[in-house]
Amino acid sequence: MASNKLRTRIVYTAEAVDQMSDKEVRAAYSSIRHIAVERSKRLQSYGFTNTRAAKEAQRLNFFPPLAEMSDEETRQMLLDTSVWLRNRFSKAAEVRRKNRQAMKAFRKMGYQFIDESNIIDFLEFMDDMQEQYADKNYEYTRIAEAYDLAQKYQIPEEELRRDFENWMKDTKTLPKIEALGEGATAADVRNLVKGDAMRYDKKKSSRFSQTVKRRRRNWKSKK
Repeated sequence: MASNKLRTRIVYTAEAVDQMSDKEVRAAYSSIRHIAVERSKRLQSYGFTNTRAAKEAQRLNFFPPLAEMSDEETRQMLLDTSVWLRNRFSKAAEVRRKNRQAMKAFRKMGYQFIDESNIIDFLEFMDDMQEQYADKNYEYTRIAEAYDLAQKYQIPEEELRRDFENWMKDTKTLPKIEALGEGATAADVRNLVKGDAMRYDKKKSSRFSQTVKRRRRNWKSKK
């Protein structure tokens, strides 16, 4: 019912679990729970609390013991825990390796602000923004530059996430922020971003109005 390809039997499909008795399910969950708990603890101890695997472990209530679940809940938890364990980034060692590789790559690209204290947050931010604004096709380098500038001028990441589209609307905004220099404050950055976004929207609205008027003139001339 469980795959024997792995030394530790952690692979359980929905079909296999459906064929297992309640006793077998509880035994299977008990055997893999301790692995999940240990991995989760290692993620916490290394400070990897913002990774997707760590957040998923939290959503799963850190793999509760059998005494706290019904038979039906145990079946679902067995499946969820099996999926979680198959994620290689549920292992702290894999997260550290990925972070070191990413940090080295981004530093080669010129992003010297990235270090071990912010690499996890940075990667999460990049992934989230690319997923959330997939239809915008924002360049990876522009997203990274926005993050760098927000860090430089002490703009909280939550605020950058909330106002991200305004930061990216006008391609001239990020170079303008960079040109503000060392004496600029977070308030200066906010005012610049807000002003550029408003001017961009106004120009876009004006171009749309002009297009509508031109089409109306063309339509009238054809009548």
